[in-house]
Amino acid sequence: MDAVQQFRLSGDISPTAIAAQADNYDPTNLATSTTLRLTLTGDQTITGIVGGVDGRILILHNIDTVDTLTLADDVTSTAANRFYLSGSTNLAVAPEQSVILRYDATSSRWRDVAYTGEGKAAIPFIIGDGSTAITTGLKYGFRVPFACTIKGVSMGIDPSGSIVVDIWKDTHVNYPPLDADSITASAVPTITTDTDMEDVTLTGWTTAIAAGDWLYFNVDSVTTATVCMVNLDVDKT
Repeated sequence: MDAVQQFRLSGDISPTAIAAQADNYDPTNLATSTTLRLTLTGDQTITGIVGGVDGRILILHNIDTVDTLTLADDVTSTAANRFYLSGSTNLAVAPEQSVILRYDATSSRWRDVAYTGEGKAAIPFIIGDGSTAITTGLKYGFRVPFACTIKGVSMGIDPSGSIVVDIWKDTHVNYPPLDADSITASAVPTITTDTDMEDVTLTGWTTAIAAGDWLYFNVDSVTTATVCMVNLDVDKT
């Protein structure tokens, strides 16, 4: 069979920016729309979308240039409005990425059938061997094989103590990264007389990582700890 006519999915809407978790999401004119052009106030989550009937297609474009939209299968939405998401309970739609959903009436869920992004990932780095006290200075690092945006940093140490770990980034051409290439500004990851920390604000950080960039980790100061786990939460782009 030859398709000689245009195939179009009409009905675009640009709802008010999502400013809080959206349960049972039902923007104006959703019932007559196929494409949702979404903007966000900060990173936000949709836990369900109303109006699911068997075979219905919805295209969600995250047209925000900064913030990430997460689809989450969560009980805060009515069961029939929720998602089945490619073997996971969450799907991150980064800025300028899109996802196509199809409603499965047998499962009573929206299923993702196409996705332009890569989703969330973690970039871990371990400092120390767990028996010898960590010393200050450069602990080297690795090359990141994919483009991404840093969304958060967390650290854990053992035993309880204090540590400050700076992160340096540079391109492969400019290898190696140096102190002047710090991405953390004045918000350097810090644990003070404790075992863990987490920061999702990242004030002043350079959060964009290009495929092939190098990351180095430098211990600015430390007391007591024999092992430190550093983790960067990222959205692949």
